[in-house]
Amino acid sequence: MDKRTIDRARIPGTQLQYKKMNNTGLLSPMSKPVDVRNFSKSGLSFYGEGNMNNGDAILMKVIFPDGKQLRLKGEVRWSHENASVNRYSIGVQFFPFGHGGKYNRPEALDLLREKTGQHILNISNNENNGNDTESLP
Repeated sequence: MDKRTIDRARIPGTQLQYKKMNNTGLLSPMSKPVDVRNFSKSGLSFYGEGNMNNGDAILMKVIFPDGKQLRLKGEVRWSHENASVNRYSIGVQFFPFGHGGKYNRPEALDLLREKTGQHILNISNNENNGNDTESLP
């Protein structure tokens, strides 16, 4: 049984590039584009190339099918190997939206609402064969 109470939205064709945020100030490259699994009001999940640790802060560039892009910051909440797609399933909780370096821009929230509202699909165990049971906060 799926324990989640927050609706998820899938936007087919949406991709994401990401990198760990660090305090060294060194510029590290973003990952290759990977598929976004779904969005919720508080985060997203995606298929990553490697395992990440709970608590890792990451910078993400979301690329929607219409070409619009969105930069977001978040914290890894879970990560585990998903053998069926030969990748890691990674769940990220968004940092708060506001003004300042620690926050995601408020305009990003507006675009997320626009995109997920237009394409929302409620995900249930019947739709995903029970393979989508991770929990995002």
